[in-house]
Amino acid sequence: MNTRAQSKEQHASPSLQNLMAGFILFIILAVVVLNGWVVFNSYQRTLEATEKQADNLSLSLSRHAEDTFLQVELLLQDLNERIEQDGFGGPQLLRLQQTLKNRKSTLPQLHGIFIYDSSGHWLVTTADNIPKNANNSDREYFKYHQNTPSTELFIGSVIRSRTTDDLIIPVSMRLNNPDGSFAGVLLATISLNYFKLYYGYYSMGDTDVLAILLSDGHILYGRPFDDSQINRDVSSSPLFMEHLKSSTSGTATFYSTVDHVERIYGYTRLKRYPIVIAAGYNKTQMFSNWKVDSTIYTAISLTLLLIMSSMGALVLKQIKINKKTNWI
Repeated sequence: MNTRAQSKEQHASPSLQNLMAGFILFIILAVVVLNGWVVFNSYQRTLEATEKQADNLSLSLSRHAEDTFLQVELLLQDLNERIEQDGFGGPQLLRLQQTLKNRKSTLPQLHGIFIYDSSGHWLVTTADNIPKNANNSDREYFKYHQNTPSTELFIGSVIRSRTTDDLIIPVSMRLNNPDGSFAGVLLATISLNYFKLYYGYYSMGDTDVLAILLSDGHILYGRPFDDSQINRDVSSSPLFMEHLKSSTSGTATFYSTVDHVERIYGYTRLKRYPIVIAAGYNKTQMFSNWKVDSTIYTAISLTLLLIMSSMGALVLKQIKINKKTNWI
């Protein structure tokens, strides 16, 4: 080989070697960036889908809750008007009891309906028998109506029925005399088992949450928690301290104050009643399938990357060998 040809080959070989090294480096970086983008994008899609699912579920449950309490409110309003017109003296009690029983049979959420006089004594109830000396003047709802002139609906914390020992949500209304003075309380109780049964229809994870709460932060019912969490005050949670103050509905991710699990929540405050609905998905559990898929995808990408890098290294080695052979 003459000197001029050797000189051209010497200049061409490093250029080819550098070009190939740059190309291999570009492929490696492209694969890494593409893999990162795919993994991040799939994470965002999973997060957005979960947020939308939680939001839709909270809205659906809020409509159910609103319908449940609205039916009870309309019932109490109708009974209140009937009592204002006819009173609840001796002759009216039998007719009122039959009316209460008929109304209770049409609303599956009801545990019972009661009418108390101004001293808290039982006048009429859907039960067949009134307990001897029965008096409910010590109940929260009775004291509220006794001291509050408003005839608006009052929804109290969960209590235990003194006749059946069932957990119930009291929904009550004040009764007035013609002069506006306190005449007693009209009470309808919603069985907590009604919400337990309804929420149990939803297929969710063991640590996912469906909850109905009072707007002051007390839990009326929360799935999957046991009854020990009923009436627990969670007003210090991010839901009440931050999110509900800025929006009556939406989505948020935070740690539960009950079990300290991070969840993706959808939440809705009812417009008509002091009730908040929350639906939460365990974030760790929700992303477990995503982690498995991402790990498999990343492993495959790294394997391909390793194969390409090995092939690139062999090509560079061969170029280097060719350069030495041509130099000799």
